[in-house]
Amino acid sequence: MERFQDECKEVIVVGAGLAGLYGAYALRDRDIIVLERETNAGGRVLTREKMGVSYEIGAVFAFEPTSLPTGIAPPPLIEEYGMIGVCSEGRTWFGKSVVDCLEKFYFRNNEINEIEEIIGFVNGGAYDIFDLSPPSYELLNAFFHLIHPGEIGEYIPQRRLDAFQVFQMGHYETGNGTLIAGLIEGISSRLRCGVQVLSIEDQGHNVVVTVSEGGQITRLFAKAVICSIPAHEASRVIVRAESPSRLFLDGIHYGTGSLSVLAIPKNLIPEFSYIATPDLTTSTVVQQKTAVDGLVLLYFYYMGVKSVPVRKLQAKEMVKIALQTLDALGFGNIMEEQIKFADHHHWDMISPIISEESYGAWAIEKIHPSQRVFLAGDYTHVDSHHLMPYGMSAAISSGKKAAEQVQHLL
Repeated sequence: MERFQDECKEVIVVGAGLAGLYGAYALRDRDIIVLERETNAGGRVLTREKMGVSYEIGAVFAFEPTSLPTGIAPPPLIEEYGMIGVCSEGRTWFGKSVVDCLEKFYFRNNEINEIEEIIGFVNGGAYDIFDLSPPSYELLNAFFHLIHPGEIGEYIPQRRLDAFQVFQMGHYETGNGTLIAGLIEGISSRLRCGVQVLSIEDQGHNVVVTVSEGGQITRLFAKAVICSIPAHEASRVIVRAESPSRLFLDGIHYGTGSLSVLAIPKNLIPEFSYIATPDLTTSTVVQQKTAVDGLVLLYFYYMGVKSVPVRKLQAKEMVKIALQTLDALGFGNIMEEQIKFADHHHWDMISPIISEESYGAWAIEKIHPSQRVFLAGDYTHVDSHHLMPYGMSAAISSGKKAAEQVQHLL
């Protein structure tokens, strides 16, 4: 059934992920509405709680405290300082840095040429990533998969050095959901979940947004629209986008990812921050402390191609793989009955692939489909000095920028 309704707003925000919520929060003094297809807001920021422990099944890194809305204090931060490691050829090698781990791995067989290649690469690109030996490429690819789902060779050169970065795994006691809750509180009743946007059409004097809600098709009107949904969805719903923007949206590709979480007694395993696992079913294993005494969280990440075999697995099968991984890491035979709780989630689009094809040549027109429609989302955040269109900081920055553009238009 189709029902037309003259519901007019100054601004409609499509998508209530972090970028959309931040854009809406920045425009909260205007007549706005936020439309979200899912039954809950937050997008890839997804915090859950069991047994008094908050944990992430989406964005795991802690947000910047300055990102919180005014008047909301950040929750207590749990800091992590453990060693990092790599598990290969049946043994786990720990170190303070990626190069440290790889030196220990290669020096076991006096493979000096391999480590010299890697040091040359990190110290200024003496070697191209494709000039490295296959074993070295795979080891760096494993560390790269801590944050990126694609193959390291698919990414622009400046992002390939992410393989060498040691990431701090500090996190909040109540999780990243604190930020989402604060933003939602700031826009109160103007968030509508369970609404499917069918089309966004800039008609010059206004924008028509056609939606499906509760079996009814409705047209909404606005002076401006912020579209903060994934690229391929934005391409589908935005009618007559300008060519640079259309080509950009159609050229963005996302990697997939899956993860499982186990809560176990901390005395069952040694303390570490994260371990890259190129030879195992998993991509990376991350350990985090909790506010509950004697309990730690283990995150098992499956990035890119490694996520494909596990995408349809159920909880019991995910737990079985996790326990097999711990055994392969040399942590002994941990039994299923020792697990306090477990959870898992599969993401069809965990992050964009930051390729030369998508981000090599940039123009602001790419994120401006038409006069009254603006794109937001981490994939739209492009800083020529630090090209990292992925993550919470990028999403927040893009939401802010879209809100500024809308303010200027209005």
